[in-house]
Parts: sequence; C-alpha cells; structure tokens
Amino acid sequence: MVAPKKASKSSQRWFKTRIQNLVRHKSGVYYVRTYSGGKEKWASLKTKTQSIAEVRMAEHIGSARTKRRTVQRSGDEKTTMGEAMVICKRQLEEDATLRPNTKEFYKKLP
Repeated sequence: MVAPKKASKSSQRWFKTRIQNLVRHKSGVYYVRTYSGGKEKWASLKTKTQSIAEVRMAEHIGSARTKRRTVQRSGDEKTTMGEAMVICKRQLEEDATLRPNTKEFYKKLP
C-alpha cells in the first residue's frame, strides 16, 4: 500500500484565485505577481477582501505599465534634462507607496 503524498509547504501557504496573477496567502492577504525585465515581482495588496484586491491589482498593473512605457520612451531617443525632470515628477506623483509628507519633502529638494 502506497501512502498518499503530503502537500508541499509552499502549496499550503499560497492559494490560487480565479484571476490570473492574483494569489492569497494563508493569512488571507492578497498578492499580485508581475513580470518586469524577465523577473517575477510580488507585491502585497494589503487587503483580505478579494473585490478590493482585484481593484488594487488593476491599479498596480496599470502603474507598472506606465513606468515601463516611460522607461522605453526615454531609452528610444535622447531625453533632455527638462523631459527627465517632468518624468521624475510624474513618477513621484503616481507612486502610491509614498506617503503625502514624503512626496512634499521630495518636491522641496533642489
């Protein structure tokens, strides 16, 4: 008689959802997997509710695509210093991981 295989520890921690690249940790917190530059990146969506996680995932993927387009634009042709400053300011405003006070501090820097 063959004993049934035990589930691996990693499969006990992560659960698939019906949405691609959205996974739930055993703690209930949702994470999104994105791929950039051939590497897999994980980001916590900081919620235990799937409907909220779906909205945050869409925002996260949208901001990642915007950043990728900006980088591609600046790599295609020579970027002037003024264009680089505009790109940097836009990225600062769109960065949801920074607190408002941090954004204000960065704006005051020369």
